[in-house]
Amino acid sequence: MPRKKRCDRNHVIYMLTAPDGDRYVGITYVRGRAYQRSAKIRFEAHVRNALDYMRTNLLSRSIREHGPAAFKREVLEIVRGKQNAHDRE
Repeated sequence: MPRKKRCDRNHVIYMLTAPDGDRYVGITYVRGRAYQRSAKIRFEAHVRNALDYMRTNLLSRSIREHGPAAFKREVLEIVRGKQNAHDRE
C-alpha cells in the first residue's frame, strides 16, 4: 500500500521589499527546519526567473531594475498546512 501524501508540512510566508517600497508576499514550503534558508532558496529562484529566463511579471522586472542585492527579505510567519498558508497569504 503506497504512503499517503503529506498535507501538513510547514510553510513560510515571506515578504520581499524593493528599494522603491514595492512589496511582494509569497509562500514556500519549509525544507527541514531551515525557515530562513527556505525563503532564501525561493528568492534565488525568483532571481533565476528574472535574470536567466527573462520572465515578464512585476517581481522579475523589479529584480532586473534594482538588482537582487537591493531587496530586503524577511520571514513573516510559519504556517502548518498548505491550505492554511494560502489562506494567510
